[in-house]
Amino acid sequence: MCSSDLQKIGDSEREFDERIFLLLTSMAEVALIIMFISDAVIGENIIELLIIGVTALLNPLTIYLCVRFKKVNAGSVLISFYLILVMMPVSFFFGGGTDGGAVIWFSFCFVYAGILLKKRVRILFLFILTASAIFYYGVSMYHPGLIFPHDRKTCLIDSLASVLTVGIFVYFMVLFQNMLYIIENRKAKEESKKVEQLNLTRNNYFFNMSHEIRTPINTILGLNEMILREDISDEVAEDSQNIQAAGNLLLHLINDILDMSKLESGKMTLIPGVYQPGEMLSEIVALLWVRAKEKGLDFHVDVSPDIPASLEGDEVRIKQILINVLNNSIKYTREGSVTLSIEKGETNENMTNIIYSVSDTGIGI
Repeated sequence: MCSSDLQKIGDSEREFDERIFLLLTSMAEVALIIMFISDAVIGENIIELLIIGVTALLNPLTIYLCVRFKKVNAGSVLISFYLILVMMPVSFFFGGGTDGGAVIWFSFCFVYAGILLKKRVRILFLFILTASAIFYYGVSMYHPGLIFPHDRKTCLIDSLASVLTVGIFVYFMVLFQNMLYIIENRKAKEESKKVEQLNLTRNNYFFNMSHEIRTPINTILGLNEMILREDISDEVAEDSQNIQAAGNLLLHLINDILDMSKLESGKMTLIPGVYQPGEMLSEIVALLWVRAKEKGLDFHVDVSPDIPASLEGDEVRIKQILINVLNNSIKYTREGSVTLSIEKGETNENMTNIIYSVSDTGIGI
C-alpha cells in the first residue's frame, strides 16, 4: 500500500464506502503479492502461481477504474466474484486442499464480501461462500484424487504463510477501519458544533432584532394612544383604532419570533401571575376584530358568567395561544362568523379549569 493510497483513504472528502473499498482492496493486493512470493519460494503449482500473478497485476487496474468512474459497488462485486469463483478453486485444488493454506483464505473472502457488499448481493455471496466451503471439504473427503498433492513440509509452510498473511490483514483492516470511523466521528462532531453555533448565532440575531423592532413599534403605539385621547373626529378615531390594532398584532408577531428563539435555546419559561380575564379578552378582541371586519366576518365572544374576576397563570402564553388559534380561524373562514367561548370547568381547592374554545364556519382543521 503506497503513500498515495493512504492519502486517499484518509481523505475525508471522499465517500466512506469508497475509502473502505480502497482500504480493503489495497490490502488484498499486498496479500496477493505476499502469497505469490511465498508460493514461488515453496514451489507451488505453476497454474496457481499464474492465477495469483495475473490477479496481482489486474487488481490495481480494477481499483483505479472503479474509483475513477465511481463504480465502487460494482468493483466490490467483481472482485468478490473473482476471489470466490476463480482464486479459491485454483488455490484449493492446486494448493494441497485442506492441508494447504487455501482454506484459511476463506476467512479473507468472508470478511471482504461481508464489509464491502450490500444487502441482497452480500447474502448471495455469503451463500456462495458457504456452499463452496462445503463442496471443497466434500471433495477432500470423497474425491481426494482431484486435489494436487503436497508434501507435509510444503503444506505446513503454505499454511503458516496464509495464517500470517490473513492474520496481519485482519489486524490492519480493523486498525485502519477504526481510524476511519474515528475520523468520521470527529468530523460529525465538528459539523454538529458548527450547526449549534449557527443556531445560536441565528437565535441571538432574532433576539436582538426583536428587541430593536419592538422599540419603534411601542413608540408608534404610544403616540397613537395619545391621538386617541384627544378630541378627534370619528373617522380619525376609527383610523387610529385600526392603527392600534394592527400595531399590537405586529408586536405580537415580533414576540412570537422572540419566543421561537427562546424555545430553540431552551430558555422558554412560564411566568405565572395574577391577571383579569376580562381585560385579557378585551385586548384579544381589540387585536382581531379588525381582521374579522375586513373579511366581513362576525366576531363573537361568549363568556360564562361564573368565570372568576381574577385568575393566576401565565397571561402572556394564554393570550398567545388564543391569538394564534383565532388568527387561523379568521384566515380560513371565508364567510360567517368566528366565536371564542370561555367556560368554567372543574374546580378543585384553589385550582379552576378554564375551557377556551374557538368555533367558526370555515373549512375546519
